[in-house]
Parts: sequence; structure tokens; C-alpha cells
Amino acid sequence: MSIRIERINYSIRKIIGHAISTELSDPRISSTISVTKVSVSHDLSKANVYVSLFLDTNDEEQILMALRSSAGRLRKIISNKLRIRKIPKLIFLIDSQINEALKIDALIDDINNGKFETYR
Repeated sequence: MSIRIERINYSIRKIIGHAISTELSDPRISSTISVTKVSVSHDLSKANVYVSLFLDTNDEEQILMALRSSAGRLRKIISNKLRIRKIPKLIFLIDSQINEALKIDALIDDINNGKFETYR
């Protein structure tokens, strides 16, 4: 990956994260959303935006719908702050790595607390 693409990924992640917390007025989108990663295609046609939710997983689809409906506004914000010729289409995805890490951490705690017997 080129340094230019890495810089664009970083900049878009920061801009979207800030915009979600301060500039979007949709009540479904709150401060419990964290932008964990942005991956822009080499031709800048699309950007996968990975978000982590610190809520019940039942609300995931509603939040994704709200983010998708705000994509145009977010692209406008990006175009005002970044000087690139082409603003990528934003594709929002759930980043489940944090949830998986929490599950593994809970399993390790259970093992350390003796909830699981070791088999020899």
C-alpha cells in the first residue's frame, strides 16, 4: 500500500470520527460509535469504513442504516477538509474484532477462575 493511500485512510478515519461525534444530528448515531479503520481502494472509488459499536448488537442494523443515510453528508465534510480530486463512496461495516477480543478475554478469565476443568 502506498504512503499516499495510507495518509488518505488515516485522514478519512479522523474526519469521519470527528464528524460522527460532533456534526451529525441523527439520533441513531451517538458517541458510542468508534471508527476503527478505513480502507480506501487504490483508485479512490470506494472506502470501507469499519466502525465499532459499544451497544447492544440488536441496534447494529439501525446504526448502519443511519450511517449509510449520512454518507452523502460525510462525503461533503471530507471534500471540504481533504484536497483530493475524487471523494470515495463510503461503505460502512461493523468491526467485530473488539467484540471477539472481549469474548476471548472472558473465556480466559473463566479458565483462570476455575470454571473449566483441564483435561489431561
